[in-house]
Amino acid sequence: GAGLCDSDVCELARSPYLVNLEELGLGLNQFGDEGLISVSNSSQMQRLNRLHLGYNSFSADGVRALVSSAGLNCVEELSFDSCNLGVRCIEELVKGFGFLRLVHLNLNSNNIGDAGVVALSSLKDISFRSIHLRDNIVGEIGVFAIASDECFAGLKLLNLQLNQLESSSGWILGQA
Repeated sequence: GAGLCDSDVCELARSPYLVNLEELGLGLNQFGDEGLISVSNSSQMQRLNRLHLGYNSFSADGVRALVSSAGLNCVEELSFDSCNLGVRCIEELVKGFGFLRLVHLNLNSNNIGDAGVVALSSLKDISFRSIHLRDNIVGEIGVFAIASDECFAGLKLLNLQLNQLESSSGWILGQA
């Protein structure tokens, strides 16, 4: 099939039978902001601690609804792998950030660049354990933000594969 569309995800979000759900994998479907907003507003999803949204398409509006959702404050792991979010969505993610338990973030292949990493570094009261930034056009400025900000101090896994790193980037990380 073609995967789940917005109306399918909205139907899931309304289901009274999913109140005990702790992990939701919605990657590789064909839904967007409408489905994401429905999950964000769902009173049935309040126990979610892992949310995988990769390979779908969202705008800043969908991301804003998700991170400002009072019902999803238990999320510890969030994956936007290959959603092509861009810097504007990352800025919205940071601006309305309500996931105070978040420790694992996957932003692989989202074209966030240095500006997106710098925006992430402004998150306070967060201590990431893993962050995936593969294939995001991250360069020396992004590496410096990672090496010098407290929210990255607890990292156990940092994925920077396929970025625009120069030989001096390794030196910067080594100085942190």
